[in-house]
Amino acid sequence: MWKPCLVASGMGALMDEVYTGLDALCKERLQSVTVAALEARLFDGKPLAGPCGRAKKEEAAAAHGGAK
Repeated sequence: MWKPCLVASGMGALMDEVYTGLDALCKERLQSVTVAALEARLFDGKPLAGPCGRAKKEEAAAAHGGAK
């Protein structure tokens, strides 16, 4: 069964529209996302031990004069 070439049929332009729309939606969504909100979702109510834990970062900051 023969089908026309998708690229030659304008698929590139169609995908550009899709990507442009997704980019706009992502940028709009990210305007309401903050690092603090993400951190709260990750760490609130969970133990903060371990090499990547906030407690370790705070200890390191205190050791260097409080800079975070």
